[in-house]
Amino acid sequence: SPLFKLFWMGQGRNTFVCMKIFLFWGTNIVNAYLQPGQSEDISSKARKVASHGKTLTYDEALQAASRGSIDERILSAFQNEHESLKFDSVDKRVAIKVNLAALHLDLGNRRGNPNGNAEDKKYVRENYQACIRLCQEALELDATNINAQANLKSAHKNLALQSQPVDADPAPPRPPPAGRWDGSAWGGRTVVASLTTIPPRIDGDCRRAIDSLLPQVAHVYLAVSDFYERFGAMTVPAYLRAEPYASRVTVTVGPDRGAATKYVGSAAAVPADAWVLVCDDDQEYHPTLVARMARAAVSGGPGRAYQNNLGGIRAWCDAGRPNDGGAVRGYVGLLLHAPVLRALTRFALPAAARYADDQWAAAYFP
Repeated sequence: SPLFKLFWMGQGRNTFVCMKIFLFWGTNIVNAYLQPGQSEDISSKARKVASHGKTLTYDEALQAASRGSIDERILSAFQNEHESLKFDSVDKRVAIKVNLAALHLDLGNRRGNPNGNAEDKKYVRENYQACIRLCQEALELDATNINAQANLKSAHKNLALQSQPVDADPAPPRPPPAGRWDGSAWGGRTVVASLTTIPPRIDGDCRRAIDSLLPQVAHVYLAVSDFYERFGAMTVPAYLRAEPYASRVTVTVGPDRGAATKYVGSAAAVPADAWVLVCDDDQEYHPTLVARMARAAVSGGPGRAYQNNLGGIRAWCDAGRPNDGGAVRGYVGLLLHAPVLRALTRFALPAAARYADDQWAAAYFP
């Protein structure tokens, strides 16, 4: 089998740790330390932007924006990064164009009130037009970029809504589509999420899990079955047919493979070059988890499995505490390149894997 590495994303304030497990004729454990925000382009990410007496790196600005915190300092950091990457690689130019477009889209959304004054309307129109221009530039470089396509569509739609006549007593507006961040985009890498659920959880726990993932990933793939041996028929709830879920969550239907469905149920549906965060439907994920794990993927490359909290898992096992075997814990987040996930679907799936999916995956990533 190929050589895989499992990475742990630590929670330290000054560093995070990537523990690499090399499993090739034995185990060799190495610790590597990266500063927050460090990735394949150290000089680019280290650039700072001064505004109002404070500084922000592009990484800091991207994390803040993806959590919904947007101000002029963040816009300045994005614009500076966009200018500095003018002659860089296509992947990096596409990523910053998509992210700057998403920022303009969200800035327009925040003041997109049809009843607003002329100044507000001008501000909104200019931001939507900037989003459209940047998305078009990104698509000239990469016509397949799904985030640029989504942002372009949203900006055109929102711009059209701004020009519509205002009713005397308008109905409460639906929230406009939010900007799509390109992983969700670190170094041009798109991150999606894959999970499964069961009828008792799809309305409550599963929705909360999806809500915690949507600000962090480009798309969520939810694998379900029409009928479950333990629970009977599945009814897909109405909320998944309404925004923001309708355009950001794909429900795939297939055989009931139990908990292992989170690995194999949507493997064929995810984009061929995406990174896939495998996760559980009864967890709510930290708002910076995907960004931190994606940065490790930028440094480590695609032929690896990136396990969140690997250090904690191994410490528990090394202390002799009861455990269920293996270093894979999908419930806290496991990041895989789509080809690796699809290869996993060819691995024999015994009946026991329906209830011990992480142990089954751990056997594949020994």
